[in-house]
Amino acid sequence: MKKQNSKFLLRLLQSISSILMKEVDPDFLLELLQISSAVISLVLVSPTVGLIAGGVAVYCLLDKSKDDDRKQQ
Repeated sequence: MKKQNSKFLLRLLQSISSILMKEVDPDFLLELLQISSAVISLVLVSPTVGLIAGGVAVYCLLDKSKDDDRKQQ
């Protein structure tokens, strides 16, 4: 189980670093801001729900960025 978590964290860090190394699309930043404000609101109402929503949001954004990379290639 710990190996799975460390592999997931490694993939997450690699994806985030690859995103930060590229030129960032303004639409992506706007979407990230909207999602961040929604997650922060959820954390204030219910921390458990906010953390789960934050995890799902990060996963979806990373998945979307991978799809965008494939389309560009």
